[in-house]
Amino acid sequence: MDQHLLHYRPEIEVFESPLTDRQERLTAVDEMQQAAELLDRVDEGELEGYLVELIDGAGGTVDRPVRDALAQILARTARRLVPHTGTAPIASAGRMLGLELEGLSAEDQAFEVARHFVRFASEAARRPQEAPGADSPQAQAVRAAAAAARTHAPGLLPALTGGADTRRAGDWVRRPNHIIVLNP
Repeated sequence: MDQHLLHYRPEIEVFESPLTDRQERLTAVDEMQQAAELLDRVDEGELEGYLVELIDGAGGTVDRPVRDALAQILARTARRLVPHTGTAPIASAGRMLGLELEGLSAEDQAFEVARHFVRFASEAARRPQEAPGADSPQAQAVRAAAAAARTHAPGLLPALTGGADTRRAGDWVRRPNHIIVLNP
């Protein structure tokens, strides 16, 4: 192997979008650290504790009942998506998160899934305080997770919404695999 390649360290600039007071975004480094911790916690059986910490650290305040309901939803989702050490490749998790994982090693696949799950979970954790309502804590948590999934994990929407995403916008309604125009 060429020794020059071993010492190559390119400078990388990371461009951040401006933050508002209510929206803290994870930096790329924070996201990678959180993903590594998520993989460690999944293996150690400490997933729920990790998710509560992630929700609490996402910025803003979430009522405890909503936080606990959201942590349960995220834990169920993480168990489906985030692999334990030594599990088979996770192509279905990649599809749910909108990732292309072909050509990556099993470890890299697991890390990419964990990184995108952290992004999704952090966004879901910010959503309850953006749209609090008189709904039950469970309904607020589902609404927050579904809103984050629309952006970061579109393949999870059917599982989170019971198969019916009927969010209206203008003169059309979105349903799984269909868009219905109401006023042509």
